[in-house]
Amino acid sequence: MDTDFTLTFTWIFAICFGLGIALFSTKKMNKDHKVKTKYDERQLKIRGDAFKYGFFATLIANGLMMSLAASNLDKFFGMNAYFIPIFVGIVTQMTYSVFKDAYFGLNNKRKSYLIFMAFIGLINFAIAILATIEGELIKDGILQSPFLNYLCGGLFVILAGELFVKDLIDKKA
Repeated sequence: MDTDFTLTFTWIFAICFGLGIALFSTKKMNKDHKVKTKYDERQLKIRGDAFKYGFFATLIANGLMMSLAASNLDKFFGMNAYFIPIFVGIVTQMTYSVFKDAYFGLNNKRKSYLIFMAFIGLINFAIAILATIEGELIKDGILQSPFLNYLCGGLFVILAGELFVKDLIDKKA
């Protein structure tokens, strides 16, 4: 029971700590030093569409995970099974926003955000690789929480790739 409490407390602390860093960093990375990102009307419409597509992608991914559960094939993912559809939705929303010029707001310092996201991606990959080396990625045939660090790191690699491709497209246009 003590281990369950410690694990729960660790998760709660990590989430609160991460949110605190995100809020502090966002203030520093916005030109007006405010937490809220400002978007024009066109961007707001596109972001609404992006969230809608992300929502439907999450529903579809959830359906696929439920199919795996019905076949007892989801056991390998463990608790990560709940996060996979979330990441699918985030990538869908992010991709749509990037390619429709609605990812960055009017008051964002793009370079600061890119550096920060690269840093977060590297930290996640480092944590995941260390856990893999220590044999903590898979225990008893079940993926453990370091898999989420691979997903997070992958999310930032995908974002960096999309932003790079989008910059190439914009320069060519």
